[in-house]
Amino acid sequence: MINKILLDQATLEFDANIADAISSLELSGLQIVIVVDKASTVIGIITDGDIRRGFMKGCNLNTAVKDIMTASPLIVDSSIQRHEAIKI
Repeated sequence: MINKILLDQATLEFDANIADAISSLELSGLQIVIVVDKASTVIGIITDGDIRRGFMKGCNLNTAVKDIMTASPLIVDSSIQRHEAIKI
């Protein structure tokens, strides 16, 4: 399970930029950044692949993460077994 400090390092608000996302990826050591709104509701995720695709489309380090994130990711409860989640 991911601890609170690591989760905080891997979470950004939607108005953060790509430079912030890269820093978050490096700091947390995870391969994902969770994007939240002002109410801390998950609204998207970002991976290094999303960042690469953003750069290929002309985005830069100042581009908002909301412009490159995968919106509305499927979220399951941590009590669900991995093989069950894969079926969803």
